[in-house]
Amino acid sequence: MGKNNRARRAAKARQKARREKPWSHGEHAQAAGEAARQSVAEVVASTWYDALGARYPHQVHDLVDRLATLPAAEVDAHGQRLLLGTLRIAWPQGWQPTELRRQVRIATRAQVATLVELAIHADHADRAGQSVDPRWADQVAGMGERNRSVRGPWLAEWRDRNQLFRAESYEAVLEIWGVVTALRPIDVLIPYPGAGADVVTIGAPRREAGAHPMLDRIRKLLAKAEATEFEEEAALFTAKAQELMTRHAIDEAFVRRDEVADLPRMIRIPIDAPYADVKAALLGVVARANRCRAIGLGGCAMSSVLGHAGDLGHVELLFTSLLVQAQKALAEAGRGQVGGRARSASYRSSFLLAFADRIGERLESATEAVLDDEGSSAALPALRASEARVDDLIRERYGDTLVPSTIRGGRDYLGHVHGRQVADRARLDAGALTA
Repeated sequence: MGKNNRARRAAKARQKARREKPWSHGEHAQAAGEAARQSVAEVVASTWYDALGARYPHQVHDLVDRLATLPAAEVDAHGQRLLLGTLRIAWPQGWQPTELRRQVRIATRAQVATLVELAIHADHADRAGQSVDPRWADQVAGMGERNRSVRGPWLAEWRDRNQLFRAESYEAVLEIWGVVTALRPIDVLIPYPGAGADVVTIGAPRREAGAHPMLDRIRKLLAKAEATEFEEEAALFTAKAQELMTRHAIDEAFVRRDEVADLPRMIRIPIDAPYADVKAALLGVVARANRCRAIGLGGCAMSSVLGHAGDLGHVELLFTSLLVQAQKALAEAGRGQVGGRARSASYRSSFLLAFADRIGERLESATEAVLDDEGSSAALPALRASEARVDDLIRERYGDTLVPSTIRGGRDYLGHVHGRQVADRARLDAGALTA
């Protein structure tokens, strides 16, 4: 039995025992006297408030047990309002629906993340008739639990569906509140629901599928690279995709070179454990090869990437594809081994770091090959100006606060060699991003 399952069962047993323990006559008298002094709504609200401020786990357990003895409809309704209020704290802090759901999942467990999804759908439903940015609406529409009703007692429905005690569901509400209120503020990329006209956003615009034929060609090349069984052919498709990305960037640079309003934008890309620091390094080299800059967000399991809109799309596509390929290669290296070298943390960290370094060399070489072409040399000033605007934005927003990231873990020679070999023949998995 896993550690999380054991802890959960133990907690459930303790809660059940507390609920089945009869109250003493004095406790009954005390509760009756308090009920006489306060309305049910006041008791529910004050108990929730006390639970939010409780400092120790045993205090939280006692308070949620008390909530479980109060009228369920009143307690559930207040819990739902608390969840909605928690979300409305997060939105002005820059957090978007999919980012918030992911952060709660990392900090808690999948079951609690589905409750966050319900709350996000309920928040969205409450805004019917309001103007909502299409990028925000797309995130909500693609989220789980979207077919559940959020018009009535959705907290009770979630509890019953997951076969939880009342106290367990209230503890989940408090967990979400604790995770969300501890999050750091991040850049507001797209207008959140209810944002005023004075809210400044710097997110990249939404790109419609098929908006540019060059992008479709790039996606198809990446799909071919993934499909082929021949490493040399896959490498050719990879180089050709980067070449087209550079040519597309040249075209866009010429179009926007006289546009004063053409400013760099920002996206955020998830960086999952394990080896998040090395994966962030891979994102960094992919970003720099495409005239963008990646900045890690400490404690958020994400990196911000700054650049022009077209370049940002290329970075996201390439990084995702390369990361999938690297992870597949690591899985193959460890297959059939029981505690072998390819499964060690030092090997894997070295593998991914060498993979990132070699990918950076390959992307730079492919880009230089395009720029060395006589027909592309005229684009150099425009591309350099574009890259300079990205650096200017970083200085403007962050000043001297940025520090170089460090990569933890040992150094393994075999992992380093294998990482570079895999990078030389990297096949890109475009997955759902293919046309």
